Amino acid sequence: MSVPVTTLKDSLQSTADEFKNPSSLDSSAVKDAVDSVSSATQTFVDDVKGLGAPDTESGEQVKSSVQSLSDTLETEKTNIEDAADNASGLTGLASAITSIGKSLTAMGTALSSTLETIDGADAGQELQTAFQNSDACSSLTS
Repeated sequence: MSVPVTTLKDSLQSTADEFKNPSSLDSSAVKDAVDSVSSATQTFVDDVKGLGAPDTESGEQVKSSVQSLSDTLETEKTNIEDAADNASGLTGLASAITSIGKSLTAMGTALSSTLETIDGADAGQELQTAFQNSDACSSLTS
């Protein structure tokens, strides 16, 4: 899961950095940022949904945590897309930027929390070993 996680994390961070200085954003920059986050989020969600629970003692806990993350990411992605689609004029753009910033923060928090849960659940390194040995995960590391 490290490659999709890194890609999503990088996309979220890059977009969040752009939104730190909203005065430099225009509707085109917002649309480009939204497209980037939407694409990275959808790729991540599609990749992890097909994995299922790892065959470890903590596998169901990890599966539940990843499903919750996927749900949060999809919800926030929709919120971001709606905010960008409904932005018109300077006031609408400012409102969209604020809304998108909140969604980006929620996505980053959910990702970090899930990674902490997975790390905590893998005390015996079972998940790391299962991930490395799984054919279903091979495309995620190449």
